[in-house]
Amino acid sequence: MSPNLEGPVPEDEPEEEISIFLTPISNNSSSSSEVNFTEDAIQEGEIDVILLPEETVHIPLEQNLRELLVKVTNTEDLSTVTHIKLRVISREVTLQHLSIYTPALRELILDGSMVTSLRDIGGGLKNLKILRVNHCGLTCIDGVFGIDTLEELYAADNSITNLAPCAFLANIRIVDVRRNFISETNLGYLSLCQNLEELSVEGNPEIGSRYREKILLLLPYLKKIDGECTRRASHPDSDIHHNLATEQNRSGFSIQFPPRVFF
Repeated sequence: MSPNLEGPVPEDEPEEEISIFLTPISNNSSSSSEVNFTEDAIQEGEIDVILLPEETVHIPLEQNLRELLVKVTNTEDLSTVTHIKLRVISREVTLQHLSIYTPALRELILDGSMVTSLRDIGGGLKNLKILRVNHCGLTCIDGVFGIDTLEELYAADNSITNLAPCAFLANIRIVDVRRNFISETNLGYLSLCQNLEELSVEGNPEIGSRYREKILLLLPYLKKIDGECTRRASHPDSDIHHNLATEQNRSGFSIQFPPRVFF
């Protein structure tokens, strides 16, 4: 039976009670601020609002990298800075934009910082020559290949096991990985670094006691091992034979001279 639309509507008919439950949509938003009700409407009982407990999320404010650099270097013109020494926690202070603020940076010292990976430093440091990351909690150096201008790497007192990224450092001269977990076989990656002169591996438990002889067989062009001079440093003429052998390996040709005959 169709309802009677012509009849009068009773004035004494009670209104239905509405219950609204406000719950957080996400951890980062508050539903109570998205729906607004007047205080009078709530007090008069027109709307029954039930607020559920909301979770409080504390988001730490990220420190401004530029302000930190200005404070450390005592200059507003960061484009002229060539040397920086910082001690930071990379999770709280991002270093990804370091190359933007300091394009002329040549030496970066992060000793004692908390850096899980060299990827935290970011790329673009086209003038960086020296990187010091001693005692930083590093487990790998997989971000170092992005700094192809690097000449000196100091990464002692960490938990590094792999030196493969160093194979991409064509200009590297000094590598210090003392007191890590480098093995003797892993040192083979450094054979691709033809300009390497000094290597420090003391304190790696995976390397045997007579490692100097093995390293010299693997890297005969080294001048120093753990600060001590090698045969190459004692006999500079050996550089000529090394360079000749290197050119032969690169070209794929070998040069043989006929024996000299004396009368």
